[in-house]
Amino acid sequence: MDVPLSDRERAPIDLLISRILLVELDLELVKVLKSPAVTNVLEAVEPGVSAELQEPWDAVRDDFAREEYARLFLLPKGVPPFASAWIEGEREQLGSQLTTFVSRLMTVLDRAVEPQHGNLPLDHLGLLLELAGTAALDGRPSHQQAAAHLRAEALGPWVGAFGRTLQRQARLAVYRAVGGLLAQLYG
Repeated sequence: MDVPLSDRERAPIDLLISRILLVELDLELVKVLKSPAVTNVLEAVEPGVSAELQEPWDAVRDDFAREEYARLFLLPKGVPPFASAWIEGEREQLGSQLTTFVSRLMTVLDRAVEPQHGNLPLDHLGLLLELAGTAALDGRPSHQQAAAHLRAEALGPWVGAFGRTLQRQARLAVYRAVGGLLAQLYG
């Protein structure tokens, strides 16, 4: 991705990455990832990802994918998908500021935390990318401005570093590709 993408062009990528970060890989998500358009984007960043996606999805693969998701995104020595873990500053104050920022943004976007998000902190990268993607695709200028503001203020300072770390630590090519995409888009 040598050519910079507009917020509207980035939105489908942000929404796909959001889904990957919010849920464990499963057969349904793997089917989405196997679509030619998605595979081409992922393969450009991580050669070999299409071969990984073509492997049969069985109980062993399902268990490995669940373990990898937990290792990367849930366990302490993983790659935490939270802004507060990456942005320098006092965590409690930073967390409060981010929560306020995202809450206000969600009000502007007429959005609420969806039931599928459970008890996610408002600084979770999956949630932030979902907000940025849906706002960028909205036709209202105020929503598109909100998406640009979210990318600049809440994503820009840390997502590139998150992506590079994910790319280094991931065992599954899909997660390495996601890390590479994030590093390119926000690096």
